[in-house]
Parts: sequence; structure tokens; C-alpha cells
Amino acid sequence: TYFGKVIYSCIIKYRREKYGSKENVPVEEAILSGEDDFEKRWEEEYKQHLCFLAMQRAKEELPPEELEVFELFAMQGISPALIAAQKKLSLATVYNYRSRVIAALKRYIRELKMNGDDDYEMF
Repeated sequence: TYFGKVIYSCIIKYRREKYGSKENVPVEEAILSGEDDFEKRWEEEYKQHLCFLAMQRAKEELPPEELEVFELFAMQGISPALIAAQKKLSLATVYNYRSRVIAALKRYIRELKMNGDDDYEMF
């Protein structure tokens, strides 16, 4: 398949860059010799992909103010007290917004996994 060839090329390129080899390396050898590193990278990419999909869905379904507070607090690390003062919200509301968004993201990721997206059959 097309994506199989893309993955094959990526593995070979990675192995050549890592070990400085210019010769052709059989895909089985490339996969087996770098299996641990490849698996870790694959898993990390997959988790990032799930988080990206969950955030996209959150942007479509959750109130913009809750998402904005979540991004300021959880992603940018701005103090909840400062956010509350700037947005004219109570401190409890800031924490509630963060909790709601986190719960929604967890739910979205769980749904993505239940729909078969955790078996790596994206290609």
C-alpha cells in the first residue's frame, strides 16, 4: 500500500541517519534493530494524534470561554488567580472549567479508542 511504502521509507531514512549508512537496509532488519526506539516514537506520535483529535472535537463542542480558560491554565501555565481576575470569574469557576475540559478530553479519547483507533490501523 502507499502508506506502507511511506512507513518503509521513513524507517530506512531513520536508520541511515542514526547509523550513517548509505546502503539499502532490508525493512525487517531496520525494524528489528531499532524496534524499541521505533515503538516509543510510534506510541508518542499516536498519543499526540489522539490528543489533537480530542482537542479538535472539544473546540467544536465545548463553550469557547471554558476552552480559553483551560488553555491559559493547563497549557500555558498561567496562575488560576490571574485568570480569574482577568476574566472576572471566581477561582472556583476557573478550576471547574479546567475540570470540565479535562473530563471531556478523556471521554473523547476513550471514544476514539473504542472506535478502533487504538489498534494502529490508521494506514
